[in-house]
Amino acid sequence: MADMAFWGSNDRGIWLNKLDKYWDYVKPANLALEIEMEHLDESQVRKMPVQKFYNFLYEKYFVWKYTAPNRLATTRRYLEKHDTEQGMKSLQRIQNELFSFDKRNIEKGLEIASGINGLGIPGASG
Repeated sequence: MADMAFWGSNDRGIWLNKLDKYWDYVKPANLALEIEMEHLDESQVRKMPVQKFYNFLYEKYFVWKYTAPNRLATTRRYLEKHDTEQGMKSLQRIQNELFSFDKRNIEKGLEIASGINGLGIPGASG
């Protein structure tokens, strides 16, 4: 099946095959982080104090999401705007909202996550 034709397919086997191929595109240097993010425990992220949540975003999530060094540097600079007293209060509110909204409302989740400086909709879709 052509690379783009599978998007309209309801064939579970085709989708599982494409998901397996994801790992073929992971850079060896990023493999450990990819595996860590694959097995991330949502409850641990939810319970993180806001500074630890900020560090998780800076050291893990942004590194996982933005693999091009220039893009990582740019988005981290925006994230650093949260590294103030007022910015941490805002980030705490976002963290709380991320783990309390109705998960069936995808648009709401993207809206909340894109409130994190440095994440637009593509970055928030993690």
